[in-house]
Amino acid sequence: MREFQLTLHKAYYAQGFFNVPVEVDKGIGPDEERIVLLLGIEALEIEGKVNRRAQPNGTARIMGGSALKHWFHEHCEQGEVLAVRILSPTRMVLRNASASLLKTKPTKAKTPSIWQPSVARPQRFTRLPVVSLSAEYLIAGHLMRRNILTYKAPPGNEGYDLICIHPDPRKAARPLRIQVKSRFATDCDRGFLVNSRSFGAFDYLIVAFLNIGYFLQMSKRHPVREGERPPEFYTFTPEFVREHHRKVGKWEKVLTRSLDIEKFRDGKGFDLIADALGIEYPEKIPGGA
Repeated sequence: MREFQLTLHKAYYAQGFFNVPVEVDKGIGPDEERIVLLLGIEALEIEGKVNRRAQPNGTARIMGGSALKHWFHEHCEQGEVLAVRILSPTRMVLRNASASLLKTKPTKAKTPSIWQPSVARPQRFTRLPVVSLSAEYLIAGHLMRRNILTYKAPPGNEGYDLICIHPDPRKAARPLRIQVKSRFATDCDRGFLVNSRSFGAFDYLIVAFLNIGYFLQMSKRHPVREGERPPEFYTFTPEFVREHHRKVGKWEKVLTRSLDIEKFRDGKGFDLIADALGIEYPEKIPGGA
């Protein structure tokens, strides 16, 4: 079993690959061999590929693609040092150097016994159910501020969370189903989970970046409250969601960091729903007080 330290240079961080040092290269499989990468203390499993043509000396380059790039951006910083362990020619582990490689067992039972400690330390996640629920109420309030009559769907309803209709009962527009997604960390990866099974069950998807503070990488150097920012809301069509939907490891996500989504932000996005329902922007009655 071989180990080495990996510094996340700019190209590694930006593109989702890394080179294997010549000292441990014999532990890696041949060119084009598929390799399983176990990421972080939660041992998130993704699949990569060995490339032995990129380096002049033929040593291995591990190509992790968008899944590895996403994990780098979510859990690491450019220039950070990771600890890497080669379990077999087709299986390796990457973790932050500050995390022990022996603390937590991965999810797959076939992982070698070195990963089966006598005392497992479970991964802890920050969960803020009240903050997360606020997204639906904030969005409903903003939609109603735009004169869109909005109702909350029952908890756990499949496919959508809000229902929007025209405020004038004489206007017979079809109700619109709104799916709500949210992220509360200001330093999140600007992505959100979307299950492909929900396609066809909503007319618009609104994601709320609540921006309540630093909870991920920025929290290593800054207090949580220092990252507090105003919330942002983006209204996407089903076509947009389908186009940018990706399988990232075991998750289905839409990643927006590299996309130009300004035209969907806040009032401009809410206007899409208002226009679909035929709701004009409120105006003063001529001659009225």
